[in-house]
Amino acid sequence: MLAADIMAKLEKTVRQFLEENRMFTGYDVTLETRVRESFKLRHSDCRGAIHEMQFLSDAVDFGYDTSGQTQHSDIEKLKHE
Repeated sequence: MLAADIMAKLEKTVRQFLEENRMFTGYDVTLETRVRESFKLRHSDCRGAIHEMQFLSDAVDFGYDTSGQTQHSDIEKLKHE
């Protein structure tokens, strides 16, 4: 499991890519986070964490709300309808 500060940096990158409507891979997230945060990060150390981000999975399934208004509970309701 990754440290919380590293996860926060990766999530920041994923959210940035989603807001820019970019197509990306987990490796793209690793590279961008390395450059922006100026620290050494191996993709093999974080790829599973990137692929398992719940908000990313929800964005793929239901779309990404850039306003931040969509709540996880709203998405759960949609899944069960």
